[in-house]
Amino acid sequence: MQDQVLISVVTVSYNAVSTIEQTILSVINQTYPHIEYIIIDGGNTDGTVDVIKKYADKIAYWVSEPDKGIYDAMNKGIKIATGEWTLMMNSGDYFAGNDVLQKVFLNNIPQDKTFLYGDIYVFQPNGKQILLSLSWEKGVLIHQAVIYRRSLHHEYGYKSILYTNK
Repeated sequence: MQDQVLISVVTVSYNAVSTIEQTILSVINQTYPHIEYIIIDGGNTDGTVDVIKKYADKIAYWVSEPDKGIYDAMNKGIKIATGEWTLMMNSGDYFAGNDVLQKVFLNNIPQDKTFLYGDIYVFQPNGKQILLSLSWEKGVLIHQAVIYRRSLHHEYGYKSILYTNK
């Protein structure tokens, strides 16, 4: 089991007081013990920082300052991340269970793998839950369902990863 591998989870937010706590709890309640949690907030004005401060002892790094948009915020988080793997979670996103990262890193992952991905649940406005199957081959991936090796991020940054075939 790869229980010594550090996973950096980066949450980006802006005026997310109604959704940030759900995301924070989803990350800090993971059973996998080696998580570096980073929150990059875009200088909110709605009380999001008060919620972040409530969990500050469980967050490795957080900042609330203006940025140039979501990719700028993601790249700020990537620069701070020290884990071997990086996962982006927007405010409002959450894991399907408390053992998701434990299950992912239960076995050794070959060194030549630069990213891992899985399916996601999407909730429609009527409350209906839909399982969305993602596919690298079909070009259907979203960042919340992809865990990247940090080296890939450091080589390309976040936005440009979307356009590479590595």
